Amino acid sequence: MPAIVLLAKPRAGAHGFNSIVRTHPQISVFAEIFHDALVEQEQNFFGFVWKEAERMKQFCMPYHHSRLKIFGEYLEYLETRSKTPRFIIDIKYNVIRHMDGIWKDLLDPPDLLQYFMDYKIPVVHLVRRNVLRVLLSETRAHQTGLWVVRPGQEKPPKVKDVALDAGQIVHQLAARVREIDAYDKLLSVGDKVHTVIYEELFDKSNSGPYSTDIISRLASFLELEDRFDGAMDSIKISTGDLTTEISNYKEIEAALRGTVWATLLRDEPIDWPALVAASRT
Repeated sequence: MPAIVLLAKPRAGAHGFNSIVRTHPQISVFAEIFHDALVEQEQNFFGFVWKEAERMKQFCMPYHHSRLKIFGEYLEYLETRSKTPRFIIDIKYNVIRHMDGIWKDLLDPPDLLQYFMDYKIPVVHLVRRNVLRVLLSETRAHQTGLWVVRPGQEKPPKVKDVALDAGQIVHQLAARVREIDAYDKLLSVGDKVHTVIYEELFDKSNSGPYSTDIISRLASFLELEDRFDGAMDSIKISTGDLTTEISNYKEIEAALRGTVWATLLRDEPIDWPALVAASRT
């Protein structure tokens, strides 16, 4: 199967990751395949279904075997559209249950995730562990409508500062950690899963825009030669300075003071097991 799945939480750095991997001569990227605003794009899943609606009336029925069969046909369609031997489909946590059927327990793995495991489709799990920066990115994007800046587009003259809810901040951070941890556990039973940590990929100590060691390991997992060209077409919207980007920074700092969550305010290694433990209390 030429397909590769990129699974990530929204605002976890998928655009930056995709801008790296698409430089490989053997990889194409089909981003946001379940995005409802992109149905006119030929790689969009729902656009594919609409075009095939007469033949695929069974998709209207909420039975997972019908939907997963159609998804398999969709992957075959992407294979004909891809200009390279391998292609990545970009799927976020919040849309992966689109293929679930009826009578589904909320604690069961998403049917689509199980499909990837059953068919040995490699899954790259992109994780951004600084969930405070994830929350900030989500909040800013929703407020401004600006989700990504590409080369040639004009960057906003000033990064918009955002006020976070000091009363809810711990709850919001814990919820994001629990979600990531849940997918970590679901994926742990798969033998074709590779995790990429955002903070390691884009570590400031790297000599280039990203860690070539991390990408080299990714190439090995995908059984490809390491032929990424070292370029990126992604531009970060954030300046990285939380003290200026969070308009009520002092309130947030006070709300997190004395907790494990306070480490997310500083550029230091993240104790992920400690965050997971704190998220359950």
